[in-house]
Amino acid sequence: MSILSIQDVLQRALPQKGWQQKLLREWPAIIGGLDSHMRVEKIQGSCLILGVYDTHWMHELFMLQQHILETIATALGEDHITELRFVPVTKTKENINKKQPEDARLKSRLASTLSPHHEQVLTRIKDESLQQALRHFFTNCVHP
Repeated sequence: MSILSIQDVLQRALPQKGWQQKLLREWPAIIGGLDSHMRVEKIQGSCLILGVYDTHWMHELFMLQQHILETIATALGEDHITELRFVPVTKTKENINKKQPEDARLKSRLASTLSPHHEQVLTRIKDESLQQALRHFFTNCVHP
C-alpha cells in the first residue's frame, strides 16, 4: 500500500473541477478577440455566465452562442458547458489593463473568492503544490 499526499487525495476527489480551472486560465486564448468584449463571471454547473462590457454586444454574442459553445468544447475536449448566459457588467481596471500576466489574473480571481481565514491558512503552507491544491479545494468546494 502506497502513501498518498494530500494533493493526490484532493486531485482524485476533485478531478471534475480541472476543466473549470483550464477554462479560466485559457479563456483569452479560447475566445480570441471576443475577450475584449466579455469576461467569465461564473460557472454554474454546465452554464457559463459571461459578463458583457457593452450592451450593444449582447445581441451579437447571443447570435454567436453556438459557435462560442463549440469553441469552448473543442478547447476543453468535452462538452462541459452546454449553456451560455450573458449579463451586462462594467469594465474594471483589471480588464482594461491586460498587461498583468494571466497567472496573476487567475490567482487574483481565485484569491478574491476566499475568506480571510482561508487566505491566512494558505499563507502558512510552505509547499507550493500543496498550497495550490488547497486553494483549488477551498475555491471549488468551500466557496463554490
